[in-house]
Parts: sequence; C-alpha cells; structure tokens
Amino acid sequence: MKAESPNHGQPGSQSGGLDLPVESPGLRLDDTVALSSAGLEDSLCQRELADILDHYLEQQENGTPISMEALLERYPRHAEMLEDYLGGLELLDAGLAEIVDSPLRTRGDCSGRQLGDYRLLREVGRGGMGVVYEAHQVSLNRRVALKVLPFAAMLDHRQVVRFETEARAAGRLQHPHIVSVHGVGCDKGVHFYAMQFINGHSVRELIDAKAANAKTADDDQSQCSLTDHLVRFRVPHQVARLGVQAASALQAAHECGVVHRDVKPGNILLDKDGKPYVVDFGLALREENIGQGPTYAGTPAYMSPEQSRGEGQRVDGRSDIFSLGVVLYELLVARRPF
Repeated sequence: MKAESPNHGQPGSQSGGLDLPVESPGLRLDDTVALSSAGLEDSLCQRELADILDHYLEQQENGTPISMEALLERYPRHAEMLEDYLGGLELLDAGLAEIVDSPLRTRGDCSGRQLGDYRLLREVGRGGMGVVYEAHQVSLNRRVALKVLPFAAMLDHRQVVRFETEARAAGRLQHPHIVSVHGVGCDKGVHFYAMQFINGHSVRELIDAKAANAKTADDDQSQCSLTDHLVRFRVPHQVARLGVQAASALQAAHECGVVHRDVKPGNILLDKDGKPYVVDFGLALREENIGQGPTYAGTPAYMSPEQSRGEGQRVDGRSDIFSLGVVLYELLVARRPF
C-alpha cells in the first residue's frame, strides 16, 4: 500500500514504491521535524508553567507563600516567564486587589469584593475547574452563584475552552432540574459565569453523612437542613423520585444534543425541599462531536463501561443514565455497587 503525500506523482517523489514528500527549496525535512518538536516543547512548557503557578497560588491560599526568589531558584528554566507572570500578579495585587485578589485566592468570607457586576459574599465550593462563590448581582439585585476560573488555568488554553464549553452547554439548557446560567463575563482577565444559586447540599454530602450516620447541623448561613435530607432520603420511594427528576434533566440535555459525561453525587445539588439540580457541564460533549476530544473523560467510579474503556466513539446519553444509576445505588445503600 502506498502512503500518499501532498507531492504524490511529482518526479523524484517515489523511492522503492513508497511515496515520500519532496523537500521544498526553503524547508528541509529536518526543519519540519524541528518545528514539530518545538511546538511540542512549547506546549509542555505552558503546562509546566500552569502547574508551577497553580502550586504557587495554592501555597498563598494556605498561608505558606513561596517567595518569588525561591520560586525562580527552584525553576531556573522558567525563570524569565515566571518573572513576567508573577510581576503581573503583583500589579494586580497593588492596583486591582478589590477585583482580582479575592476570586483567585481568598477562601471563606470575601464580603465587599467585586468582580464585574457581582459583589462576592462567600466561597461555597472549589474544584479543579474553578471556585464557586455566593454573590450578589448589583444591577438586578439578586443572589447568584459565580463560578470563577483560577488564574493558573488561564495559562492552559484547553482549560479556558473547557470552562467556556461548560457555560455554553449549561446556558443552552432550560429545565426545572438543571441549574440555569444567567450570564458569562471576563473582568480584568478573570473569566467567570453566573448561575442560579441553590441554597442546599450536594448528594455527595448527603451520602457521606448517611454513611457516617451523621446528624449534621447546618452552618449559620444555610437554611437547608442536611438532617432533613437524611430523613427524607431514607425512604426508597424518595430516592426513586429524585432519580426520575434527575433523569428528566439528563433527557432534556440529550434532546438538545448534549451529553454530560460526569454525572456523580457532587454534580447533583439538593435545595431545602429536596429538589435536585444537575450542575457542572464542564465535560459536556455535543452529539456531533462524539468520538472526538479526550478518550477518557469523567470520574472513574461513576463511568460507564465504554467510558472506562476509553471508547469515546460509543459514549452517548446512555452513559449518563448508567452513571445516574450508580449515584442512586450509592444514595440508597451508602456504598457504590463496585
């Protein structure tokens, strides 16, 4: 079998029956390989920088900051770029602290800080793809949840794309059991989007409390009793009801051509009445893109067999239903099926 090339059929392009590309006068094959290697090295360099800065910011948050000098000494290969990025951070600290400092680094109470049209009240959760705050939208005088992309993630284009994908995917969906997106924005380089605020707990918290047989008291700012949820979801038919409601939300997403791909207890929130809401479409996949992108996506304990085998071309809405089944099983008996 012949390997075709852009220069197939040109004189001098054949060697022993195998078509080879003809070198252009201005670019040798060695140059092409060198360019490819340079591109790969640049991509790896950006990844390493993102990891270094993520660790730097994490240390800042934990109250054990690393000095710029120590960081540059530890990573001499990245010293020049680190100086640029850290210098930018110092400028933000000095001149824009009221906008940027809190959403990127401050945990807990952050009253008075503002990001665009949103005044931050307190941090309510954080994960690999962002920090979520309870916030007040000034122009419409309403409470919202504001998800903010961490600074280090902004250095990785794929992370920014995933963040934007999540906002777009959730923004297209209108359903009583899917958290609605109110708006997307970027202020002083900080990406964020605002969504409906659910004052409650995740199914993950409920399962953990159930497993520990806990009678957990709420904090002062929560009106939703985890103890009430423990009583409510002790009854199998209430778990079945939750399953029907969550399944209807996933069906609505599937009908819009969106596959969630990360259905798990942490991505289902419960309000004070026990009404479930599906959140976090960060790994969502459009139907026309099935089989493209990362081979593995999701949380291993809740992946469908085709997801765990890396068969991206076979992942569709049925994978979400499988994952939901695992969640409901765990909610019923406080342990996963496997």
